[in-house]
Amino acid sequence: MIDDHVRVIPIESEEFYAKVMEACHNDDDDLFDATHAVMKGQEIVGAFALMVPMVNWWMRKDSSSRESFTVSRCMETLLANEGIDSFVMPCNEESPYYK
Repeated sequence: MIDDHVRVIPIESEEFYAKVMEACHNDDDDLFDATHAVMKGQEIVGAFALMVPMVNWWMRKDSSSRESFTVSRCMETLLANEGIDSFVMPCNEESPYYK
């Protein structure tokens, strides 16, 4: 039967997005900006995110926290100007912002 196979469908509404995120959280997991759900029958069994905005950022180690805060606000504003309200920013383990 087709219900035994997984299929991928786009997430096209806020309501369905909320259901996908609830299923993810109920499985003790987290996902950023899911765009597609993985279905098995009528059950959500997974999800993935395509086109997730990612920001890479470097500043000298002797930069102040005030400077870093100012730059982060600038990045957020520039992204918002492009219609992006959430993004991923990887962080190196050596960074003071890692933990």
